[in-house]
This record gives sequence, C-alpha cells and structure tokens, in this order.
Amino acid sequence: MDSYKVLYDTFFIGFVSMISLHNFIKSFFLYHAGSDKYLTVLKIIFNVNITIYFMIEFFFYVRNDLTLDECKTISYVQMIANFFMNQSLATFGLMLIRQYEYKRFDAWASIVLLVLRVIFNVIYLFSINPHINIFPVSNDQFNICNNGTEHKENLMLLGFIDTLIDAYVMIRLIQILRKSPDSKDSINMFTLVMYWNLTTVLAAFCYHNFEHSQSNSLPIKCIVLIALSYLVTIDTENKRGYYQ
Repeated sequence: MDSYKVLYDTFFIGFVSMISLHNFIKSFFLYHAGSDKYLTVLKIIFNVNITIYFMIEFFFYVRNDLTLDECKTISYVQMIANFFMNQSLATFGLMLIRQYEYKRFDAWASIVLLVLRVIFNVIYLFSINPHINIFPVSNDQFNICNNGTEHKENLMLLGFIDTLIDAYVMIRLIQILRKSPDSKDSINMFTLVMYWNLTTVLAAFCYHNFEHSQSNSLPIKCIVLIALSYLVTIDTENKRGYYQ
C-alpha cells in the first residue's frame, strides 16, 4: 500500500469529518434559533451521519488489526449512517419543493420515491460483504477493513433512484422559478435563494455520481461532500420569498 496515498486520503477523510461536525453544531443552533424545524432536523441528521460515516472510514485507515467480526460490525454501522445521510438528503431536496409550491402530485411522488429508496437501500445493505484486505509492507502486513460495497447491481438500483430524485427536484424547482413573477425582475432574494437550492441539488447529483460509480478519487468525493454540507446547512429558509 502506498503510504503517501494513505496519508493523503486520511487528511481528506479527517477534513470532511471536521467540516460536517461543524455544520452539525451549526444546524443544531439554527434549530433552537427558530429556523424551519423540518428542514433543520434534516440538516442535523445529514451532517451528523456524514461525521459518523467518515470517522469510521478514518478508523479503518488508522487501525490495521481489526478482526473479521469487528470489521463486519463497524461496516454495518457505517452503512446505516450512509443510509440516514442519503435518505435525509433526498428528503431535504423533496421538501424544498413544498416550501414554494404545494401540489398533491408532489406529495405522492415524494412518498413513492422515498419508499423506493428505502427498499433499494435495504436490498443493498444485505448485499454488502465486509472483509479484510491484507497489504504486505516490507516485513510486516496491514489488515485493512473493507466494507464490501462492491455489489454493482444493487448499487446501480440505488444510484438510479438517487438520480431520479435529484432530477425530479431540479425540474420542479426550475418550473417554480420560471413561473414566479419575481424571477422576471432583476436580482432579488427569491431568485438568489432558488439558484442556491438548484446549486445544492446539482452538488447532490455530483456526489451521488461519485458515490455510485465507485470512483477511486476519494479527495474529489470529499470536496464535493464538503460543498454539499455547506450548501444544505446555510440558513436560506428565513431569506426566501415564498411563491404563491
């Protein structure tokens, strides 16, 4: 194993853990400050589970003596954190639509999409195969826990539903923006917040693309997730112009 790559990856894993912990604390204070309760709870869930996921990832890098049973237990905890992280992100995106325009179709579409995501995630969770990878280094060896998330078929199903949710939210927000009379004026708070929301959805799409393609570029994935954590956490709820 390349020691420089391990050091490089560990730095980014630790960095995203610290940023998400910071945004978790910030979201907690936003909740008590009276911001939109539903969205703020989703921000808290999203950020705390990013922290848990990457702290476990960091633990895998610094511990090279885990047994197979320990590896399996910790891997399932990590995957559960990943589930709550992505489920809260999907819910957050779908809830954004309701902040501006309520339609019964959106409500039913959101329920169907979220239930499908839960089903596909449970299938994926049962398909993972945590195991120990052994890397010889000089006269020693490193036993690195691998969470066993290489099952491509179930990962593709999960990637499809995440992409579908991102696309649905993006299309609906664009429709709302184009129909709003406020969007025809020069720059105003409504259009700024809507473009912020669209940027958030675009960042979510990029992150899902990196996650489900199993890209080996961990630093890029971490950078996108850091940007996404900030985009989700920033308090735009009290600054939006409500669409009537």
